[in-house]
Amino acid sequence: GNLCALGISPIDNKIITGNKAGEVFVWDFNSLKSLQTFKGHTGEITALKVTKKQYLASSSMDCTIKIWSLNSNTLIHSFESHQ
Repeated sequence: GNLCALGISPIDNKIITGNKAGEVFVWDFNSLKSLQTFKGHTGEITALKVTKKQYLASSSMDCTIKIWSLNSNTLIHSFESHQ
């Protein structure tokens, strides 16, 4: 899908991208090699933020925010909007 969001890891050479399909990719900055893929959103990724403790927050047009662990490649928590 098309690139919609970009994030940069504050402690290592990783770039994080999100696309219209709701996928999040982690890339090595130097080699541009894909390192990880996170799937779980059903809408376009709107924002990405990486913490110093290697957690990744992603928000999406599906009205969720997901917290992922870059160390274990797993979903930690999903927040859903209240209407």
